[in-house]
Amino acid sequence: MSRIKASEEVLAFVCISVHPREHYPHVVNDITKINSVKEIYGITGEYDILIKLQAKSVREFSEILGKIGSLSGVAKTYTMLVVDLIKP
Repeated sequence: MSRIKASEEVLAFVCISVHPREHYPHVVNDITKINSVKEIYGITGEYDILIKLQAKSVREFSEILGKIGSLSGVAKTYTMLVVDLIKP
């Protein structure tokens, strides 16, 4: 197991809930324009979108998360920071 160091990039998975549903295509389009977003998945359940976000610093991560949260149609987000890489 490899412990992620504080000085390294921030890796996180962010769940995004879109409401109203008509905003889904616009939210996806806006998220695809964010360079730090490495992967985007449409998912089922309480949330509609799952993204893999990789930022160069905690500050950049916070700014990107704020940008995503302020997009029209984003009702809520749930963020999970990666602390260990168990299997690449």
